Amino acid sequence: MHILAGRSGRIDQGDEAVDLEQTPADVLVLSAADTELATLAAAAARLGDAGPGLRLASFLALSHPYSVDLYVDTTAQGARLIVLRLLGGAEYWPYGLDRLEELSRGYGIALAVMPGDDRWDADLAARSTIPIHAVERLWRYCVEGGPENADNLLRYSRHLLDGTPEPDPPRPLPRAGIYLPGASAPTLEDLSATWADPDAPVTAIVFYRALLQGAQTEPVDALVDALAARGLNPLPVYVASLKEAESASVLAALFEAAPPDCVLNATAFALSKAGRKHQPTPLDTPGAVVLQVIFASSSQEGWQEADQGLSIRDLAMHVVLPEVDGRLTTRAVSFKEQGQRDPRTQSRPVRFVPKSDRIAFVADLAQRWARLRRMSAPQKKVALVLANYPNKDGRLANGVGLDTPASCVTVMRAMAGVGYRV
Repeated sequence: MHILAGRSGRIDQGDEAVDLEQTPADVLVLSAADTELATLAAAAARLGDAGPGLRLASFLALSHPYSVDLYVDTTAQGARLIVLRLLGGAEYWPYGLDRLEELSRGYGIALAVMPGDDRWDADLAARSTIPIHAVERLWRYCVEGGPENADNLLRYSRHLLDGTPEPDPPRPLPRAGIYLPGASAPTLEDLSATWADPDAPVTAIVFYRALLQGAQTEPVDALVDALAARGLNPLPVYVASLKEAESASVLAALFEAAPPDCVLNATAFALSKAGRKHQPTPLDTPGAVVLQVIFASSSQEGWQEADQGLSIRDLAMHVVLPEVDGRLTTRAVSFKEQGQRDPRTQSRPVRFVPKSDRIAFVADLAQRWARLRRMSAPQKKVALVLANYPNKDGRLANGVGLDTPASCVTVMRAMAGVGYRV
């Protein structure tokens, strides 16, 4: 069987047996998280010769046994420390883990095996050949994330190998908080000091903490700049999960202190349950419209070539499920692109690349919704548009089994009751 030489391509292409064409280096990090690998590539560039020789790869690219065998023989065998961040447990990549264990014990190569998420797995860590406390510290650098922890992960790796000075321990990143580039633990006061007009409408941007951990905030930065250019006050907030009490509490406190006139949400899934009476979520408690923004997990090329545009996963996570919460879908504003080969790590870091025209579309939409938010009900003009089907008027709005006209009357009465002209 032929193994394809490493080549550039879309990140959403199918799995193949490939040769990643990496020469050996002192430290090898394998992870399924593209953002994590990109963060470590950036850390290696910052540290330069102060950091260890480094190779980075996604073990997802090594799904075929032929790929694993070749990679072990040509790259992993020359490493002094192998760090494996295994998402999904030992059974997710069993052949690769077995080969790395065999290599480590046969050649005396240090091996640190750890979970690929934030839940410690003692059984998985026991597959390591270095002390568990060292494995756990490496894991904590990854779990907390961010540029500083990435730098110190590489420094700690070199400390383990060469006895260089030990870096600071992992620095925790709050589960949720305000995002302000260049500021450590910024407050709302710090952020509001950057607003040109404190009385301008506030537009919140809610996104996943993982983007901050992976230093992949380009789409957020682009949205912040676009909103500010339109006279809005951006309120970027990162959360671990909207289902988590700590994140929800932080979001509620910020929304109370700086009530948004519009909310741009870049997190996925839904908080509400289909078929149940809707309850306010942390996003819509201020009463402002919630616009769903999509940071696509596919490349722009893949999106353009696909008949349905977004991938099935993105459609489910960012379109279908958020509608259960009553969010209004906008469009994908960024795509996940594989960069050029990085000579220092011999990897192709992946990053979220914002699309300026689509960022502008969403910012314009936010500006209009924010303006509506500050208008009184009698000032607004609202149209109720229903579909009709020529074969039978009884199918008005396609309300099969529903009394659509009566529902419309109920809606109009409710609108009249709060001051709308009907």
